[in-house]
Amino acid sequence: EVLIPAPDIHRNQLKNPVLRKLAKLAFIQGNLDKVISLLRLIVQIKPSKIYQADLFYFLGLKDESQKDYVQALHWYRRAFNINSKHIWALAAIKDLEPHKPVPIKHWQLSALAGSLLSIIILGLILISRKF
Repeated sequence: EVLIPAPDIHRNQLKNPVLRKLAKLAFIQGNLDKVISLLRLIVQIKPSKIYQADLFYFLGLKDESQKDYVQALHWYRRAFNINSKHIWALAAIKDLEPHKPVPIKHWQLSALAGSLLSIIILGLILISRKF
């Protein structure tokens, strides 16, 4: 479903170097839809994990720009699963992934309770000395 046909492009442009340059130019111009269409075409012409990862990354960028963070995270993860050296996908995952709270262990709760109790007792001693 991701690799649906891209828009019509003149036959003499159906070469990867030209398509990559067009995709780069579209990216510089901020046209994510065109970048995605060109990457879809590149992947159809020459299936490559690098291009697929880039396609998924740009799909994630598009969804993130539309504030669909769940879907964006999905695309970033797919990009990273295909190409574990895709540092932009990894950075995006780290930015969007919900942070899990670190569980508090029993000894930490005991230490916190002991510290609070010590502060209260010290406060009471200091107050009683004033009176």
